[in-house]
Amino acid sequence: MKIVFWGTPEYAVPTLESLFTNGHEIAAVITNPDKRRSRGSNKVESPVKHKALELGLNVITTDRVKNNPDLIKELNRLKADVFIVVAFGQILPEQVLKIPKMGSWNGHASLLPKLRGAGPIQWSIINGEKITGVCIMQMQKGLDTGPILIKRTTDINLNDNALDLSNRLSHINSELFLIAIKLLEKLKINNQSELPVILNLTDQDSINQKPTYARMISKTDFVINWDHEAINIHRKIMGLFPNAFTIYNGKRVKIKDSEPLVPEFKEELSLIAKKLLAKYNYNSGNIGTIIGVEKGIGIIVKAKNGSLLIKQAQVEGKATMTGDSMIQQLKPILGGLINKEENRSV
Repeated sequence: MKIVFWGTPEYAVPTLESLFTNGHEIAAVITNPDKRRSRGSNKVESPVKHKALELGLNVITTDRVKNNPDLIKELNRLKADVFIVVAFGQILPEQVLKIPKMGSWNGHASLLPKLRGAGPIQWSIINGEKITGVCIMQMQKGLDTGPILIKRTTDINLNDNALDLSNRLSHINSELFLIAIKLLEKLKINNQSELPVILNLTDQDSINQKPTYARMISKTDFVINWDHEAINIHRKIMGLFPNAFTIYNGKRVKIKDSEPLVPEFKEELSLIAKKLLAKYNYNSGNIGTIIGVEKGIGIIVKAKNGSLLIKQAQVEGKATMTGDSMIQQLKPILGGLINKEENRSV
């Protein structure tokens, strides 16, 4: 089967590599243009472009799919059987979706119709979902509204961060697309409009679940507010890994690993966190203050309805630290206030 693959970030790489190594013809790889990491630095190619060039594949970069006649002409010339889209980063217009006879298919990292949109992995953790997964769906004009071919679930553990979950889901995505391609290869159709009936696709409207949306993450989302519940702060830290931050002693501190010292979640805590939960009074201390410094372990900060064990942090301009190194670098003082907001621009 002749494939045009659309993708940009690291998340999409396992699927591209899997399709290639399993002998499928990749007519072209379409990805977003190279970007500068910072002012004055050299441009960096997307992870998908890097892998595609490594595999010797034809790469097309574009920052505009809509109203791009040259791209439409090239896509028609390629005569691909199917388009496969994994975290491409742009919305494909209906004119593009209709080109391949076997349809355009997207691997979405949620259990649709839950968490349609740009940030399903992050928001599944932030929202405290217990389970998520990947859906392979036929793409249509709406935002992640297409009918579903296959799906697979995975649990979200209390201490999963966005990178952990992303890695797990990206490999599920690659496995499901191999299954999807095998199903499509068996078909003999004249037009992609026949696909929903022939493949018995599941219409999302038939699923007893109200659609929800995972909006794009904004810069203000990264700021930790210590007035919030301890479990929700923990979920933000894990869901926005590695960028959720607070301010201490006038410096931005990214918190990269934590555990919520909350009785309700005792069974999911590490052995060390369970011991600290027993040691620190659940309601002691003022919100947003340091109530404990545990040698070799970390710092405990009081939040609403519990406390948070900070296990790993990074002070701006410094390397990531854990345990005693983190304590030495932050120099925490019992009763010291952790700012809930930053005075500088975010």
